[in-house]
Amino acid sequence: PTIDEAFDDTLMQNNHKAFTIECGSHDAYEEEFVDIVTNGICRILKLYGMINNAHKCNRCETVIFTEQSLLRASDGCYITFQKSAGEAFKKGDVLYTEHYPTNFNTKEIKADINGTILKTAPTHIFSAGDEVLHYIKEDHI
Repeated sequence: PTIDEAFDDTLMQNNHKAFTIECGSHDAYEEEFVDIVTNGICRILKLYGMINNAHKCNRCETVIFTEQSLLRASDGCYITFQKSAGEAFKKGDVLYTEHYPTNFNTKEIKADINGTILKTAPTHIFSAGDEVLHYIKEDHI
């Protein structure tokens, strides 16, 4: 393969192992993310046998999932998270609590299945329908 073929899907169309990453703004350098991205690439390369175990990558379990789901705020509210990214949960666990400032009520949002939190929103203030958290169902890992 040529270098030109590495920037589109030509490699994959010709049954070569390849991947593409998107890692943020091209006009900013955020040093704290360099190791995260580098180690992620290393884990993918190891998983597919493209580099050997002698290569020094941060050791971390690779998790492959086939689908993700998300939960949205049911109304304008403040949210406190009881689970964080990477944390496993069981059916019935409280994932987060919605606090409604208009009537001072709260509502616990409980898991209806087993899974793992993929990511939580970077805020605690939500409007109705805002994305609160993404999760992976246990049977999709």
